[in-house]
Amino acid sequence: MVELVLLLVVVSWAVVIGAALWVRHRLRRRLRPAPGVRTTAPMHWLIVPSGAATRHRRLRAAVAAAPPGPPRRRLPTTAVDELVVDLHRVAADLDRRLVLAARSPRDVRSRELRALDDELAELARTAHRIAVLGERAAHVAGPDVAAELDERLTALESATAELDAAESRILGHAPLTQGDADSTDPGRRVASPEPARHRPPERPAGAA
Repeated sequence: MVELVLLLVVVSWAVVIGAALWVRHRLRRRLRPAPGVRTTAPMHWLIVPSGAATRHRRLRAAVAAAPPGPPRRRLPTTAVDELVVDLHRVAADLDRRLVLAARSPRDVRSRELRALDDELAELARTAHRIAVLGERAAHVAGPDVAAELDERLTALESATAELDAAESRILGHAPLTQGDADSTDPGRRVASPEPARHRPPERPAGAA
């Protein structure tokens, strides 16, 4: 009986610890300035109204407004993906400097945080422009679609040309060959051979 109680206690504590670790992991993921970018920002920045925490939430919101970019450990495949990767690098750098500014002495902390405001605003504008560009690029046909359209257009033009040629032959408007042109062109009449001249019969030798 005692062993059963101890087992239940151990299992209960394991469940509680596992749930706490899972919640902590989820909160740490929410603190990341960009997908796949780890941060040293404290978890209370998720809710506290301090200057550093407010700026950090603004940073995360700006990055979240942009396209997600390529998955981790994969190279960018489009120009938008490359822009998103660069945006995440800038966000990671700003996140690091925000944490350092928040750990500065109180007399210089506010000044160092305000010095990052212009960069945060520029990051938000850049993220918005990338988001707009991503939406527009999603409606543009890719190179594979363009190549397919070109092939279909070439095939259609070839089929149309064959139909035109067949219709011309049926209506008797097929292009004339060189022999047909010589026989029908009055300016290119073929001269008839010169008739042979009749010579008088030769007389036998000694005849008067």
